[in-house]
Amino acid sequence: GQQKKEQLTEVTKRIYEQELKLEHTLEKQSSIPSSSSSSWTSNYQKWNLWEDAEQIKESLESDKRAQDSLLKNTRAMTGCSSHDRSAERRVAELSLSDRLGEMKGFCEQGNSYYDEGQYARAAMKYKKAVIYYEYCFPENEEEEKQTEEIRLTALSNS
Repeated sequence: GQQKKEQLTEVTKRIYEQELKLEHTLEKQSSIPSSSSSSWTSNYQKWNLWEDAEQIKESLESDKRAQDSLLKNTRAMTGCSSHDRSAERRVAELSLSDRLGEMKGFCEQGNSYYDEGQYARAAMKYKKAVIYYEYCFPENEEEEKQTEEIRLTALSNS
């Protein structure tokens, strides 16, 4: 979670810097006077100021795609897309026994994915189990014991 946020921040920062660089490059290129005399100093000056705007645009597009991908992955991990909280509301409205059943199911699915070698999918299922834990409010020691047991299983497997 934290690593994805850091990656997203880094990509967003690069996009901002590249947009500024592209704008600056286009301004520089338009301000270079076209001289009829071709002295070596003016040619060198033009070359020194030259940056490939197309290359900057390609790099910018690549980073925007990476940003979109990171945003989609982050949303998928939380179970909520954009500002839609219906999935969160559905979890909160479940009874504790239903929530515990869902958590066990996620852990079992995670174990199946792990056995198949699909480690990323397994980790997502364990993370979902931990997310459901955040909505558990046990009322007695037995419920608390069950909740903690499932949480520890999910955390140790993820």
